Amino acid sequence: PDEMNILNDPRSSQDRLEDITKHITKQDALLNPKTRTTVRPPVSRRDSEPTGHREAAAIFLSLKEEKKKLQIMLHEYQTEFKKKYGRKVQFLQDREPIQAEYERYKECKRKIAEMEERFSEEA
Repeated sequence: PDEMNILNDPRSSQDRLEDITKHITKQDALLNPKTRTTVRPPVSRRDSEPTGHREAAAIFLSLKEEKKKLQIMLHEYQTEFKKKYGRKVQFLQDREPIQAEYERYKECKRKIAEMEERFSEEA
């Protein structure tokens, strides 16, 4: 479905994330490849780069992608909530249906910030 209503969606968070991923992929395909920006891991100029750096870059990119998906899901929830109840999400009970996703979003954001700080210290 083009318009997702996550307030009344009985599916699991993983199923909702998969739908959002498909939606993002469709939207990305419509963008002009010349203007689309893609985050890629740093490319090694030497074959002797430690595996740890490549693994860290892969984890970093995976976290950024997950954070983006969760951010879209949370934004859609807020939009649907406002349509349904005529007000913004304000209370913990308002967030209860998506609390796990919200907590995971915060965790991804924290881990990304920590990794960015480590990367900048190493540079």
